[in-house]
Amino acid sequence: MEKEKIAYRLKEMIVVAAICGFLLYMIVFPILGLCAEYEYPAMRCYYAAWLFFLWLSGVPCYVVLLQGWEIANHIKNGKAFSAETAKNLKIASGFTLGDSLFFLVGNVYYLNKGASFLIVAGISLFVVFGGILIAGAFEILSILVKKAAELQEQYNLTI
Repeated sequence: MEKEKIAYRLKEMIVVAAICGFLLYMIVFPILGLCAEYEYPAMRCYYAAWLFFLWLSGVPCYVVLLQGWEIANHIKNGKAFSAETAKNLKIASGFTLGDSLFFLVGNVYYLNKGASFLIVAGISLFVVFGGILIAGAFEILSILVKKAAELQEQYNLTI
């Protein structure tokens, strides 16, 4: 597959992920919150705080998508294995890990405050675990891309 086509497909996936994230954060979460508020009126006072917390947890997700967009540009320009790509992957890893830990701490806080349910905290652990796995994958890819960039540089100096 040509590098332009790969970059284009990656950008398509990023746009789809951004749209899905927007729908999740701006439509699904508010509706779920209203449903929970209706079922459990005692939770009404926590609706805005939960919604703000969830929206705040979405910001790093979009930073990661921007890093992916930059990586797609590097691929398109023939710099898939470069120090810049490794740096973008490292940044994505940091934001993903940070967001996962933020999400964990926030869920534990709301659970201890009585503003959440044990089932919500349990499901959140799966989200946090998935985020940590993704952060680890970004970190490993960053290391591999950095090594590949070094090998490419040595190869170019040999010729």
